[in-house]
Amino acid sequence: MAAEELITNPGRISTILSDMNHRLLVVNVRLDPDGPLFASSLIRLDGEQRTLFLDELHPEEGHQQVGQTHEIRVYGNLRGIAIRFSTRVTDILEEDGIALYACPYPEALNYLQRREIFRTALPFGEIRHVRLHHVNSSDTLNGRLLDLSAKGFCLEVDWSDIARVEPGTLLHYSGMQLPVLNAPLTGEAVLINSRPVAEPGRSAAGFRIVNLDQGTERALMRATLHYQREARKVAV
Repeated sequence: MAAEELITNPGRISTILSDMNHRLLVVNVRLDPDGPLFASSLIRLDGEQRTLFLDELHPEEGHQQVGQTHEIRVYGNLRGIAIRFSTRVTDILEEDGIALYACPYPEALNYLQRREIFRTALPFGEIRHVRLHHVNSSDTLNGRLLDLSAKGFCLEVDWSDIARVEPGTLLHYSGMQLPVLNAPLTGEAVLINSRPVAEPGRSAAGFRIVNLDQGTERALMRATLHYQREARKVAV
């Protein structure tokens, strides 16, 4: 079992945030408790005002949902230790045409003593499609890859297609062509949840890969790390 520590000391929280800021960490942000993960970065800190500034969420539909006083959940990974905290957006600024979210330092921070699954969003404008079909029927659907991790992925799909699929349904995926990989990935995945996105008639559908072999897991991790590095370059 992982050892999770709840940190409430303001000094320790400041130290951890400073370490994250120094390392230009890419983080994941969730706007709803069960919603999709969006990519962001910790841009800078104001220690005197105890305010942190997060980069504009990607994909774009994440940013479109953010408003002032919006509570957000932030997930990061610092030297193999997973970090979680909640805060709220108190102001939305703009610098060089990019939005920044001003948020107060969290009052509490969870420090999880093991490496969690890191999920990263695909860069804005990069379009990669994945095909799915029901294992026990001929029904098929196509989706645009929004994000991925070493254990699963999220697709943007037509609402009419995913509405017919019950959570827990087993599907076969194919055609997942990713950077740094020689061949498209195929396998089986279970639908976990789905929710509407900003574009009318579309939904974000989250899938957990099942019967995951080590080769596929390593391939997904390589692609995830590739996108994490690319996001860091943009944030610098």
